[in-house]
Amino acid sequence: KLECEGWALDRVLHDSPCKVLSQERMADGRWLVIAQTYSLEWVARWAIGMGSCSIIIQEPAELCALVAEEAERILSQYRQFS
Repeated sequence: KLECEGWALDRVLHDSPCKVLSQERMADGRWLVIAQTYSLEWVARWAIGMGSCSIIIQEPAELCALVAEEAERILSQYRQFS
């Protein structure tokens, strides 16, 4: 289950490593998408590539943790240059 900005919905529907089961526009204009995948790791890396304002993973908790771990690895790589 994930939320995305309206501009990112097309990428979620057509470019994500998921099979979209449903999509619903929420009151704030964002989209709630329920999807399934065979690889949580792949989805985590894909979601990171969408940036901080476009995708919010709601569940499963394991996927949320994978996204957080990937973000930490990226942050660690860039900290060495600041």
